[in-house]
This record gives sequence, structure tokens and C-alpha cells, in this order.
Amino acid sequence: MENEELAISKQSNPFLYKSILSNELSTLLYNYYDNLPLKEFLGNLGPRYQFPIEEQFMNDIKKELYITLINYFPNLYIGDMRIYKQQFGSIDKHKDMSKDGICDMTCLIYLSEVNEGGELVLRTERPIEDLSYMPNKKFYHFKIMPKKGYGIIFQKNTIHWADEVFSNKIILLIDLANKY
Repeated sequence: MENEELAISKQSNPFLYKSILSNELSTLLYNYYDNLPLKEFLGNLGPRYQFPIEEQFMNDIKKELYITLINYFPNLYIGDMRIYKQQFGSIDKHKDMSKDGICDMTCLIYLSEVNEGGELVLRTERPIEDLSYMPNKKFYHFKIMPKKGYGIIFQKNTIHWADEVFSNKIILLIDLANKY
């Protein structure tokens, strides 16, 4: 992806891709979670591990989210937060679920650079302006390359997956809504 920032699309699957967390906070989170021992293998989507967010980081994350996203989401509600660590393999196609019944958007923030693989692929029914996309029958697929501190926000009903990663990829996943 060539663009440094993409505004919200007014199409059927709106999204936002931009720098969300500062380099300092991204590095702090990455270093903390990268050094934790891997716990139990998680779920059926692919090889990844989940960690809860430590209380010491919550306020800093929320503060940077509000500052960065207030112009896009004036009624921002921040739901559940968690960290995923992926060291190999790919993540299967899926849609995200709302844990609280309120949040209808997913925010994925990359806490690490990825040298090879690990791109997020989103599927839409129509092309999205200003993006290079790959037509695939009746759907369009486009890829987001993981970039430290950058995040993508999309509707939870968007089908997405991650290509195979060949290094350490750590992601902060946040459930969001723009309702309150």
C-alpha cells in the first residue's frame, strides 16, 4: 500500500488506515509482550497467542486512541482490548464478533514491523477508492502491510485474513463503536 493514510471510505465496508499509536507506546507494548512466554495455543483461526492488556498500559492506549480518532469518530466508545502474537503461519478467513454487543468495529494496530508476509487481506463487494485492489470474481481483495504504530479500523462483518508470516507479528486488537 502506497498511501500513508487512507480516510474512511463511504462504501459498503468503511475503514480507516492511519498511524494511531506513537512509536514510543508501540515499542513499549511490543517489548513487554514479545518477552512474555507463549501460553496456550489459541483457537481455530491459525497459529496465534492471546494476552490480556495489562492495566498499566490501558490509560495510555485509550488516551492515544481518543486523540488520534476523535476527528473520525466523535462518539468513540472503546470496548475490549487484547494482544495477539503470531510467529508463523497464516490466519484463516473470518469475521470478527462483538464481545459486548455494542462494538461494531475492529481496530487492529501493529506493534511490530514485519519484514516478510503477514499482510492483512480484507474482502469487499466493491472496489475502494484510491486503493490498488485485486479483483477476485465478484469480490475485491486488498492487502494492508503491517507497519509499526499503524492501525486499520473496519466493520466487524468484513471478511478478512492474514497471509503467512515469517517473523514475529504482534497486534493490538480493540473493539470500537461510534455510538455514545
